[in-house]
Amino acid sequence: MPAQAPDPVSSSALARQLNLPSRSVFNVLLEHGLVEKADDAWALTETGRAKGGDYRESKQFGRYIVWPMTIADDDMFRTSAEATEGEAALSSTAIGKEHALSAQKVNAILSELGWIRKGVKGWVLTPQGTKLGGEQHEHDRTGIPYGIRSSQTRVS
Repeated sequence: MPAQAPDPVSSSALARQLNLPSRSVFNVLLEHGLVEKADDAWALTETGRAKGGDYRESKQFGRYIVWPMTIADDDMFRTSAEATEGEAALSSTAIGKEHALSAQKVNAILSELGWIRKGVKGWVLTPQGTKLGGEQHEHDRTGIPYGIRSSQTRVS
């Protein structure tokens, strides 16, 4: 009897397997034409289906995309993983640890500098924060926005 292929994994599980943020995995899938945004949700393209992407339904999460485990070995993810390893991101928490400050204090300082502003929930980058190399992100689980800055970006 031939070995059965492992069950497909969700995009979030794929991100955990690759040790990448979910947002990075979705960006790679989008850049390579495997998914697209449709009505504020991710949708498979024909290319995505050809790579083994499919849909699953869940009472808790609704409709979501799954991938074969083998997609984690695809070259499209190597660049993202290497970039993540070579360029550490600086969050308020990381900056605070480096300077013996709380993340809240760091956020207050960044806000005073005009680099971030308080959003309805979380912190939102200002145009100046973006210009200085900040990137807007959302927490994978809660969706609360926050900004990070590449450790390779230096402010003069």
